[in-house]
Amino acid sequence: MLDFLCTFMIIEKYVGAEKESLDGAPNTMITVERTRLVEDGYRQLSMLSSNALKATIRVKFINQQGLDEAGIDQDGVFKEFLELTLKRVFHPDLNLFKVGSFACLLKASYA
Repeated sequence: MLDFLCTFMIIEKYVGAEKESLDGAPNTMITVERTRLVEDGYRQLSMLSSNALKATIRVKFINQQGLDEAGIDQDGVFKEFLELTLKRVFHPDLNLFKVGSFACLLKASYA
């Protein structure tokens, strides 16, 4: 059995090779309305290739008035997109996931 350090080094090497293969890969820009965060994000991200998903993804928000929000995405806007999307996807009212025994999340159909 591999010890932790050996496992870590193998993973680090794999991730490094993945990053090198993506050098120079084009950025992907997605545009999402704040009121349709999950729907817009899913629709646009599901069309991307696995390599595009590993490369840099930039996000532009559209506000409630339908206007582009000012903001420069230096990973901050993308981070906000991920945080808001995950918060909505895991919200109990959306009914995609249920809390199972031992407080683990399960797909709603399995709960």
